[in-house]
Amino acid sequence: MTGTSATRPTLTIAILSCQWLVWLGLQNIFESRATVQMVVPPYQWKIPDGFPAGTRPDVVIVDLETAPDAVRTINQIRESAPTSKIVLLCGLEDQGRTSEAFAAAVDGIILTVQPPTVMLAVIEALYAPAQPQAS
Repeated sequence: MTGTSATRPTLTIAILSCQWLVWLGLQNIFESRATVQMVVPPYQWKIPDGFPAGTRPDVVIVDLETAPDAVRTINQIRESAPTSKIVLLCGLEDQGRTSEAFAAAVDGIILTVQPPTVMLAVIEALYAPAQPQAS
């Protein structure tokens, strides 16, 4: 018998938001994904305390609305989990703070007005396998 069954990749996602409904909504979106298994651990991540020992999320979503100092939070994530991708969740009214956070080197920005498919596409794009170069 050949190994025809492929396992789905799994991404661990940390959601930094003080809004319980945002956290639950995002968790529901990620857990329903069919192509890439996205897992949101059932505990809230704490920054600046860092991440729990032995855990480093693949993706950290920072809710700009509840992050009082987004640049500081982004820098702390980079220190405690340097390989994690950081995605900023923000509204249209947050242009100034979004620009500051973008300058702090986030890997992606998602507007709160966008549909769930955009959130999923951004995260999957961050982890798309590298395409071989044509020679």
